Amino acid sequence: DSSTSRGLGDVYKRQDNIIAVYIQDEDRIIQMNEEEYLVGVVAAEMPALYHEEALKAQAVAARTYLERKKSVSGCNRHAQADICTSSGHCQAYRDLENRRQWWGEKFESYEQKIRNAVKETKGEVLLYEGKLINAMYHSSSYGSTEDCVSVYGNQMDYLVSVTTPEDKENVSVEFKISRSALAKKLLEQFPDSGVSQNNLDKTLKLNGVTSSGRVESVIVGNCEISASRFRGIVGLRSTDFSMQIQKEQVVFTAKGHGHGLGMSQAGANILAKQGMNYCQILLHYYKGVILDCPEK
Repeated sequence: DSSTSRGLGDVYKRQDNIIAVYIQDEDRIIQMNEEEYLVGVVAAEMPALYHEEALKAQAVAARTYLERKKSVSGCNRHAQADICTSSGHCQAYRDLENRRQWWGEKFESYEQKIRNAVKETKGEVLLYEGKLINAMYHSSSYGSTEDCVSVYGNQMDYLVSVTTPEDKENVSVEFKISRSALAKKLLEQFPDSGVSQNNLDKTLKLNGVTSSGRVESVIVGNCEISASRFRGIVGLRSTDFSMQIQKEQVVFTAKGHGHGLGMSQAGANILAKQGMNYCQILLHYYKGVILDCPEK
C-alpha cells in the first residue's frame, strides 16, 4: 500500500512496475512501464556510444534513484508523480520519438544497445544497510569524485571521494566573463556585499578546498558562500575550478562537469574500456553498497 511504499525508514521492497512520470516539456503526468522509462533515462543521461558496461551501470543507478524516490516521497515538486523529467530535480528523459530524431541513422543500433543495458540489469538496485541509496551521478570529474558532506553538508557513507580516471584535457573548460557582468550577477544575489567591477581583485577570493581538491567556499565581499552556490550563480560546470581576475575580465578554468557526487559517467566509460564490468564500476563509485539482483 502507499503508506508502506512511502515510509522513510522502510527496508526496500519491490513495487509494481507502473510509474507516474511528470513530463516537464508537456506539463502533464503520464503512466508508463518502469523499464520503458529507464530506457528513456539512460538515453538522456549517458551518451549511447559509451561502453555497454557503463550503460548497464547507468541503468542500475537510474533504477535505484527512481525506486528511492518512490519509496521516500515521490516527486516532491509535482504532486501525484513518482518522478519528473527535469535533470536538475530528478532525471532527464528522452521519449521514443525524441531518441529517433536525436540519433538519426544510428537510432536502431543505439536503441538496441540501451534496451539491452536496461534488460540485462532488470530489477537490479543498489542498497546500503538494506535501504536504497541516493544513487547520484554526474558527467565527469578530474582525478577524484566529491564527498557528499562537502556538497550538501551531510555525510552519506557510500557517497565519498574516490579516484576516477578522466583525462584532464578532456574535462577542462575555460569560461570567461567580463568584470562588469560578474559583478552584476553577484550584486543581484548579494546587494550589500560591497562588490564592484573595480574592486573584484580585493573582494572576490576562493576560500579553502575540499578533501577531493575542489573549491570549498568563496568570499564575495563581506559574504562567504558555498562553492556550489557560487557555481550556480556564475554558471560554472563544476566546483573544481581556478580563477584569474584580469584587467577587463575574469577567467575560470573548471575541471569536470556536475556536482561530482557518486558515479562519474565519463569515468565509468573509461573503467569499462579497461575491463571492469558494471558491477565492479558501481562498487567502485558507491562505497560499501550491495547490488541487489532479483532471481532471474
